[in-house]
Amino acid sequence: MSFKYDFFSGVDHDYNWRAGISAQYKKNDDIYYMPESTEMLENLYLGVNGKYNFSLCKNCNILVGANLVYKNNLDGEYNYGGAEPDSYIITDFMTPDFQYMKSSYTKIGGDLSYFTKISKTGKAGMFIKAAVDYYKPSDRDDNRIQSSLSLGFTF
Repeated sequence: MSFKYDFFSGVDHDYNWRAGISAQYKKNDDIYYMPESTEMLENLYLGVNGKYNFSLCKNCNILVGANLVYKNNLDGEYNYGGAEPDSYIITDFMTPDFQYMKSSYTKIGGDLSYFTKISKTGKAGMFIKAAVDYYKPSDRDDNRIQSSLSLGFTF
């Protein structure tokens, strides 16, 4: 279940700025039959975001965005029912993965996009986007940084 509200202020076909809030409740209740195992996660996400559109020229823009998300883990349980609970697949991969998915965290993110029109009619465009997200778990010290670089086209 999720809720999202965005407010835009713009001109023509673009927006000058955008601000939003979001809330999402997620529950995963997975049952594995061979070997018999269960994994249950229940999380609540709360977020705010904003973006500003700088017009550089008639055909190009730079968009700067920021977001803040708080993830609160409400419940979580993992039960492995297989024959080898001490195997490295379970101890080195499954259990740490579950512990990470179960942790509450605060995420601070930002992105920078460059957009330019590439057709004479102005209907087609190209963009390049760089994004960075910093994750700070509430109950652990293993902070994470995730970055991405994207290239896209609009028609």
